[in-house]
Formats: sequence, structure tokens, C-alpha cells
Amino acid sequence: MKKINIAIDGPVASGKTSVARLLAKKIKYAYIDTGAMYRAITWKALTCGIDPLDEEKISHMAKNTKIEIFPQDNNASGYEVFLDGTDITGHLTDPMVRQNVSLVSSISSLRKILVELQQNMAKNKGIIMAGRDITTVVIPDSEVKIFLTASREERAKRRHAELLDKGEHITFNEVLEEIKRRDCIDSTRKDSPLMKASDAIEVDCTDKNLYEVVEEIFNISMKVIERDA
Repeated sequence: MKKINIAIDGPVASGKTSVARLLAKKIKYAYIDTGAMYRAITWKALTCGIDPLDEEKISHMAKNTKIEIFPQDNNASGYEVFLDGTDITGHLTDPMVRQNVSLVSSISSLRKILVELQQNMAKNKGIIMAGRDITTVVIPDSEVKIFLTASREERAKRRHAELLDKGEHITFNEVLEEIKRRDCIDSTRKDSPLMKASDAIEVDCTDKNLYEVVEEIFNISMKVIERDA
């Protein structure tokens, strides 16, 4: 069966990671969460005491950083992220990482470095990639382009429940305000802002469960695969 690339964009907490991970299992493709790369760089920058807006230092650090992503079914994300040979998966959702990742990911020179890496990953097809600019910048020639969205309140509800499960003490309103702030940064940044590609299919998952969304995108993808076979 011919392999294609499936690109999924969407705002924070829209369910991209969970949907892409389950879809990859169902269709037997490799899954790449590009957001994990930016969170990894953010974690390293903060750990090294680098200002999240220091473009020169962060870009220099990224050029000398090895990022590896491996499938892992034993955790919620479905993957492990190794930074310079060390597993940092558990740090990717640290509060300070969440609060600063949108600032770090707005750095143009950093995006150029990571986009090139992501494009190399997608060269041989059979990839499901999720992020903010996958359909518009990273692999705009993807055979299937999805823009996954949900209301802010629904996204905040899901993220709040997720954080409470992890033992974090945070209110729903705090999560909602964080999502509003990140939406603003992601959609207004100068380089590769979050936006729906003109030929992307919008999937609103506000009133759909995870499996319904996966099945919907699976059916869309199979039609394309069978059409191009």
C-alpha cells in the first residue's frame, strides 16, 4: 500500500498528540510530535539559565543539541524524548516549560533548525506529524492536512483534568488563561504562526471523543491512500 504523510495542526490542548499517536498505531505509521522538540529545547534552555527570548544563545544551544524521539507505549504521550542521550520525557510538561515554550518556539532561527530536522524525518513518507505549522511550513505537500480544533473552554477542561491527574495544583481558570495566552502567542508570532492551511480539513472535536476523531481522520486518510494507490 502506498505511503503518504499526514499533517495535523491545531492550537494547544486540542488533542493533537493523543489523536496522532492512536492514528499512527491504527494505520501503522511513525508518529512525530514536533511540539516535543520545542519543549525539549525549552527545558534545556531553562535548565541552563538561558532567557527564553535570547535568540542567539538558544539557537546556538539547539545547533549543538541532539534530539531523539522513540516510540513508547508505556506512557501517555506514546513516545520518549532523549536530549543528548538523556531521557527527559518526564520534564516536557513541567509548569515552567508550559509557560515558556510558546516564547521559545517563536524564535525564527530555532524554528529553521528544527523544521529542517522535521522535514528530513518526513522524506520517506509514512509519517504522522503533529504541531502548529506542519501543514503550512514543515510538510506543506502532505497528502492529508488536518486542522484539529476545539473550543477554548473544552481545551482548558481537558488540560486541567490532565494536570490534576499528574498531581499539579492548578485551577481551571489558571489553565484557561494559560491557553488564551499561548493561543495569542502562537497565532501572532512573526515566523510560522498557527493558522489553518487553505486546503486543510478542519475537524472540530469539541463534542467528539478521542476515538471518534481518530476514526474520522483515519477514514479521510484511507480515501486518499486508496485513491492514489
